Amino acid sequence: MNYIPQFFPEYWKTEHNVYGINFTNEISIGFVEKLDGGYSFLSNLEFEKLKIDSKKLLIESIKNLKNLFDNCDLKIYEIDGGKMGFWNSENDNFTSVRILIPEYRKIILENISENFSFSIPSRDIITCWKTDSKKECEKFKRETKEDFKEEEYNLSEKIYNWKNVEL
Repeated sequence: MNYIPQFFPEYWKTEHNVYGINFTNEISIGFVEKLDGGYSFLSNLEFEKLKIDSKKLLIESIKNLKNLFDNCDLKIYEIDGGKMGFWNSENDNFTSVRILIPEYRKIILENISENFSFSIPSRDIITCWKTDSKKECEKFKRETKEDFKEEEYNLSEKIYNWKNVEL
């Protein structure tokens, strides 16, 4: 199996018959196969034919993601009242979904907090932070909304807390 995880808007499940696992109320984890010049999402019917448990598919696809695209530049920054983490990869379209890779999460958990906030305005942007500064929190909310409106592959303008995510 050569599927790779990719975030997509929750409504695609019904509108486009895309198979996915809930990540947040607005974002699902889909599974894609790379094609020349892009990729194709796994449909509900294709998933049924695989005869595989969704958790196993998720675990295998995360391994594939790590093996194929382990070139993302993860940086930790000091901010007013805390820290933030940001990563970017201009070489592919799998930047934000890298939060599913355990090694990336470990860096965030160890360097920022076990109880961090994050935003995923698009498949190409993810920001994680922990701060006691209301000014910094307002800045992240504003930037998330701006990025959501500007990005082509937008996902959500909401702010999430990692403690509320179940994988």
